[in-house]
Amino acid sequence: YIKNNCSKKNSIFLDQTFPPNENSLFKGLKNQSQSQSHGQNRNNIGKIIWLPIKEIYNNLKFDLFLSEEIEQIKPNNIKQGILKNSYFLSTLAALCETPDKITKLFITKNINDTMMFGVNLCKDGEWKEIYVDSYLPCDSEKNVPCFASSTNFSELWVSIIEKCYAKAYGSYTIIEEGSIEESLYDLTGCPCLTLDNSHNYLLEILTKSNEKKFIITACSGYTQASKELLKEIGLKENHSYTIIDVYDVIIVDKTQEYLIKMRNPW
Repeated sequence: YIKNNCSKKNSIFLDQTFPPNENSLFKGLKNQSQSQSHGQNRNNIGKIIWLPIKEIYNNLKFDLFLSEEIEQIKPNNIKQGILKNSYFLSTLAALCETPDKITKLFITKNINDTMMFGVNLCKDGEWKEIYVDSYLPCDSEKNVPCFASSTNFSELWVSIIEKCYAKAYGSYTIIEEGSIEESLYDLTGCPCLTLDNSHNYLLEILTKSNEKKFIITACSGYTQASKELLKEIGLKENHSYTIIDVYDVIIVDKTQEYLIKMRNPW
């Protein structure tokens, strides 16, 4: 209805429920110290301006997806901004291993005259249509999006789905807190199983899940002991990875070993 109404009036959609202002950045934070703990300081609000997409790109070509071939949606398309929401972007990267899981979330597949964008999210156990306008938080000096974006500058899907996720939870800064399990559920509607590396059947479960093409992610620890161990094997602490393959192999001395192939989203 809103989109049709905007089309009749030949106007651009402006979302009154998630407007381009400070509330959409910080709503839900109780005080200044909480804002700082989330990585954003209200005193720095002047560094962020809201710009409509058409103004960001001016005369440059842009679209939600630059190619009709979904194979062009890749994990390395995703670039994190100043928000500390790597758990959410890691989940997006995991979904990119099966690109149609990304495109199916989008209600709007292309740019439209009203500049309204819609995404399906499974919030609180129910699929909901989340619509947003074309205003994005930008760096006031560079006039480019300062939160998540695509490495293909003219491709918008990363920024739009992050904005819809922020709207669903109340503000951008609110989604700095979260987990891969929660975001996987929000983006797929499927239940998630969480295991730690002490689980007796971890490797068997990983192997079977991989054979069934389940989405599998791994998170590294952040204790001092974890940091030292992770450094030895070339992994980052407090970081998320996508597991893209699991191999059950027999090595030279005929002992069984498991090899896990992981992707670092960044």
